[in-house]
Amino acid sequence: MAVKRGAWLPEEMIPVPKSVINELIQVRDINIELSKETNLFVRTFEALKRNIERVKNKVKVHFER
Repeated sequence: MAVKRGAWLPEEMIPVPKSVINELIQVRDINIELSKETNLFVRTFEALKRNIERVKNKVKVHFER
């Protein structure tokens, strides 16, 4: 069975099937999306923590009067 050549890996100089390259591209794209979602989650979580701290401080000030 002949390997359909899509590209060559320069380090090893072996033929890589186009289907493997397409699969790697899909994995990369999924990884990018997960990274974006993770960053959004972290920013949201940090904002929630800051809001909780603000509320705690307001409650503390209110009861110290």
